[in-house]
Amino acid sequence: SKLSNGLQESPEASGEPRGSPEVSRDLRETMDISGGNRSVGFGEALTDALAGVAHNLFHPNWERRHGASLGIKAFLKGAAKRDMSEDEGGWYNAIVARALAVLGLDRFIDQAGDETVAPVRESVTQAMVLAAQHLSHPEVEKLINVLLAMATHGNPKDSDWQIRYGGWLGLKYILGARPDILRDSQRSPGKDSRDSPGDPPLVDRLVAAGIDGQKALVEAVGGMAARALSVVANDLVRSPKALKQLQAQTWITLGNLGLTVSEAGSYMDLLVALHKASCAQDPHLKSQPYQISKLKRIFPFTRHPLSYVRKAAVRSMVSLSSGDFNDHTLAQLFETVLIESDFQTRALAQKALQTPPAHPTLSEANGTR
Repeated sequence: SKLSNGLQESPEASGEPRGSPEVSRDLRETMDISGGNRSVGFGEALTDALAGVAHNLFHPNWERRHGASLGIKAFLKGAAKRDMSEDEGGWYNAIVARALAVLGLDRFIDQAGDETVAPVRESVTQAMVLAAQHLSHPEVEKLINVLLAMATHGNPKDSDWQIRYGGWLGLKYILGARPDILRDSQRSPGKDSRDSPGDPPLVDRLVAAGIDGQKALVEAVGGMAARALSVVANDLVRSPKALKQLQAQTWITLGNLGLTVSEAGSYMDLLVALHKASCAQDPHLKSQPYQISKLKRIFPFTRHPLSYVRKAAVRSMVSLSSGDFNDHTLAQLFETVLIESDFQTRALAQKALQTPPAHPTLSEANGTR
């Protein structure tokens, strides 16, 4: 069953009352940085308050959940400025565990301008990442594996997509904050915190999950997966096979999207991020623009109703053309300069038209991908 304001019922929702002695005592035991000297520790009043705030992460009202996550995030920002004791590790693990529960249970969706947002899950994920900064390397690996399991929960064709969305949201933040986890797993494949050493490397599992996410019935899952993978594009290029599979699927997904889908911008941004990372790895790719058959899949989105999608379309055309615009791309850019209402998008197209070709002697048929 679901409670009001978009929270699916959990045992925590009907647990101990706010600020109960049991919860406060557990927090005091793990948050006393003095090792028992109360005059140097966080203090009894503060731990009582934090107990209530943490408990409100599971309140039926979404504003209370949102406020609780913002309060914990503010505390963790302050805690990051001081030295932590080993005893506090339990408290940070507890916050991470509660944040994971909220990511899996929360269902509240809101509109912010042109975008669909999940404010509770966004703020609780940010708090989770701040807490994870105090965890050990193996503990963060376990956290990433849990999030990856959430991102691949069930069948992509299932209508219950919220858990997968929450998993990708968490991955987007934690991979951006702790890129060392992915890089270390590539240096020592098969030696992460998973039980089976023969499992594929983390980067391959991420790409495989991202490809499945693009096949989900709800575009929000694929869009969030694309944003999460864009964060680690520089690390994905170290697995060429996985990179090619991801690029191929993203082009297919982009070509099948409806012309009003807001997530189109996320897919185009992923293609740009992968292209730039590939060029950094192999400079010869800078002189190889994409085939016009692929670039034409971007053209319709220059007339998208949302300005940030139109900007992503222009940015993609400019980047993926590698500075060598064919007649079709030039026509799209010129049309954008003439009729685009957004100043930034129009300026981006105008700057591209004024930039000299990067490779004037390169023919359209030569070296395209």
